[in-house]
Amino acid sequence: MDRIISQLHQISQGTGIPIAVGEAVESSTVAMGPSDQKNTLLVQGTILDQAVLFLVYNGQRALRPVVLFPQIKQSTNTPIVLLATQLSTVERREYLRHLLPFMTSDGEMFLPFMGTRLLPGLVTEQQVLPPDKLAPAEQRLALTLVMAQLIFERSPDHAQTRPELAAFSTANDRFLIKSGQRFADTIGKQVNINNRVTFNRAAKQLVARGWLKALGETKDRVYACQFNSRRLFEQIAPFLTSPVQNAGRVQFAEFPTSTIAADFLYSGISALSKVTMISDNQALPTIIIDRTQRQKVLSAGQSQLGAASGCEVQVSKYQLDGFNRLFKQIQDYPENVLDPFHLYALYQDDRDERTQGEVEELVDQIWNGA
Repeated sequence: MDRIISQLHQISQGTGIPIAVGEAVESSTVAMGPSDQKNTLLVQGTILDQAVLFLVYNGQRALRPVVLFPQIKQSTNTPIVLLATQLSTVERREYLRHLLPFMTSDGEMFLPFMGTRLLPGLVTEQQVLPPDKLAPAEQRLALTLVMAQLIFERSPDHAQTRPELAAFSTANDRFLIKSGQRFADTIGKQVNINNRVTFNRAAKQLVARGWLKALGETKDRVYACQFNSRRLFEQIAPFLTSPVQNAGRVQFAEFPTSTIAADFLYSGISALSKVTMISDNQALPTIIIDRTQRQKVLSAGQSQLGAASGCEVQVSKYQLDGFNRLFKQIQDYPENVLDPFHLYALYQDDRDERTQGEVEELVDQIWNGA
């Protein structure tokens, strides 16, 4: 069990995807034969708050999970995810062919029930394109690059004096990241890419997409991209995904409460009303918090759908306040409002043309002015 916890922690750190481990499930309660029960470990857990059942097979029978999955599905409706150290070419091909979800210590990930496919080991070897939408760590790195470029474009002298921007430099038309470790030690702390493993995983995917180039050997590797913030944003915009993981409603005696006043950002229509011409006609304000703040908010109020007072609470996939602080170095912007790029990601596919148009104009004004 300790090995599984350690393995999943490593995968979570490497991919930037929140993974939690729960209790082991007694194999005898599942429809399997004695031999399979002996060689199979089942553990409850979550991936991005999606309940899953992790399966570890320790037997010697190749591709046995292909047979086990249908048997186990007779006993549960929870998605099953095979957990392995690494996969052979044959295993990977067969698991993909049978749509069998898996995760490996190498960072390979196939979760069809969540629309996620991450095969980093194949990107360089076979030039397999990454998934259509950005993974959370990829998105954090890509948007950090856009904002950092904007700061260097507008205030190069200011940028060179900011400790959190020490990982960046410019060389003619190229924008450089001096090293993954330097990034993690500086700006990475602000955007939750605070170790080299997470940085390398995200950077490798951006290289595969053609947005970054890796220069030099692993130890002294430098990453480069075109020094043009607008061009970079136009490249990544179609691949952005909503920062919201889930949402609900919380009732408070008054809002904002002193308990959460310093920790939240306004989101949704509440945010747009503060930075665009849209009026906030909602009965309740909308705020966004990260997973670590969720319990604090719930303990401050009573979770109650349909409450007459309180606020709509969105839980984000990753911390967002650091992006607000970063954007405030670019232009004057409220300190408790979701930054324009994440508002764009939130509403770019919205059915309401009004909100979609407002976020497009909000982002366009960054380069064209009001």
